[in-house]
Amino acid sequence: MKITLALILAIFILSGCGQPAPVPCVPQKCEFPKLPTYRVPESRSISVKPVDANLSVIANDDLMELVRNNEKMRRICSNYAVINKRVNREYQ
Repeated sequence: MKITLALILAIFILSGCGQPAPVPCVPQKCEFPKLPTYRVPESRSISVKPVDANLSVIANDDLMELVRNNEKMRRICSNYAVINKRVNREYQ
Protein backbone atom coordinates (compact mmCIF):
# COMPACT_ATOMS: atom_id res chain seq x y z
CA MET A 1 0.00 0.00 0.00
CA LYS A 2 2.82 2.38 0.94
CA ILE A 3 4.77 1.50 -2.18
CA THR A 4 1.74 2.16 -4.40
CA LEU A 5 1.15 5.49 -2.70
CA ALA A 6 4.84 6.40 -3.12
CA LEU A 7 4.75 5.46 -6.83
CA ILE A 8 1.61 7.51 -7.44
CA LEU A 9 3.17 10.46 -5.63
CA ALA A 10 6.41 10.12 -7.66
CA ILE A 11 4.47 9.94 -10.94
CA PHE A 12 2.42 12.98 -9.93
CA ILE A 13 5.55 14.99 -9.07
CA LEU A 14 7.47 13.96 -12.21
CA SER A 15 4.56 14.61 -14.54
CA GLY A 16 4.48 18.27 -13.49
CA CYS A 17 8.13 18.81 -14.40
CA GLY A 18 7.59 18.36 -18.14
CA GLN A 19 5.07 21.20 -18.43
CA PRO A 20 6.22 24.62 -19.61
CA ALA A 21 6.42 27.37 -17.04
CA PRO A 22 3.44 29.75 -17.06
CA VAL A 23 3.97 33.10 -18.77
CA PRO A 24 4.40 35.84 -16.15
CA CYS A 25 1.67 38.45 -16.03
CA VAL A 26 2.87 41.88 -17.12
CA PRO A 27 1.31 44.63 -14.96
CA GLN A 28 -0.29 47.45 -16.89
CA LYS A 29 0.15 51.03 -15.80
CA CYS A 30 -3.11 52.75 -14.90
CA GLU A 31 -3.13 56.33 -16.15
CA PHE A 32 -5.48 58.82 -14.56
CA PRO A 33 -6.37 62.13 -16.17
CA LYS A 34 -4.26 65.09 -15.12
CA LEU A 35 -6.05 67.34 -12.67
CA PRO A 36 -6.13 71.06 -13.29
CA THR A 37 -4.11 73.31 -11.02
CA TYR A 38 -5.49 76.40 -9.39
CA ARG A 39 -3.70 79.35 -7.88
CA VAL A 40 -4.32 79.67 -4.18
CA PRO A 41 -5.33 83.24 -3.36
CA GLU A 42 -2.65 85.15 -1.51
CA SER A 43 -3.55 87.08 1.58
CA ARG A 44 -1.68 89.91 3.18
CA SER A 45 -1.17 90.09 6.93
CA ILE A 46 -4.12 91.37 8.90
CA SER A 47 -3.53 94.44 11.00
CA VAL A 48 -5.36 94.23 14.32
CA LYS A 49 -5.75 97.31 16.49
CA PRO A 50 -6.30 96.36 20.13
CA VAL A 51 -8.85 98.53 21.90
CA ASP A 52 -9.22 96.64 25.14
CA ALA A 53 -7.94 93.41 26.72
CA ASN A 54 -10.90 91.55 25.18
CA LEU A 55 -11.65 93.79 22.18
CA SER A 56 -9.78 94.49 18.93
CA VAL A 57 -10.62 96.16 15.65
CA ILE A 58 -9.89 94.74 12.20
CA ALA A 59 -10.03 96.95 9.12
CA ASN A 60 -13.03 96.35 6.86
CA ASP A 61 -10.79 95.89 3.79
CA ASP A 62 -8.98 93.00 5.48
CA LEU A 63 -12.27 91.29 6.34
CA MET A 64 -13.56 91.74 2.79
CA GLU A 65 -10.35 90.23 1.42
CA LEU A 66 -10.79 87.22 3.70
CA VAL A 67 -14.35 86.81 2.42
CA ARG A 68 -13.19 86.97 -1.22
CA ASN A 69 -10.41 84.46 -0.54
CA ASN A 70 -12.91 82.18 1.18
CA GLU A 71 -15.20 82.32 -1.86
CA LYS A 72 -12.28 81.54 -4.20
CA MET A 73 -11.18 78.59 -2.06
CA ARG A 74 -14.74 77.22 -1.91
CA ARG A 75 -15.01 77.42 -5.72
CA ILE A 76 -11.63 75.67 -6.15
CA CYS A 77 -12.57 72.92 -3.70
CA SER A 78 -15.94 72.37 -5.36
CA ASN A 79 -14.19 72.08 -8.76
CA TYR A 80 -11.88 69.43 -7.35
CA ALA A 81 -14.84 67.60 -5.79
CA VAL A 82 -16.66 67.45 -9.15
CA ILE A 83 -13.54 66.21 -10.94
CA ASN A 84 -12.83 63.66 -8.19
CA LYS A 85 -16.35 62.22 -8.45
CA ARG A 86 -16.07 61.97 -12.25
CA VAL A 87 -12.65 60.25 -12.07
CA ASN A 88 -13.82 57.79 -9.40
CA ARG A 89 -16.93 56.93 -11.42
CA GLU A 90 -14.89 56.42 -14.59
CA TYR A 91 -12.11 54.29 -13.06
CA GLN A 92 -14.06 52.08 -10.66
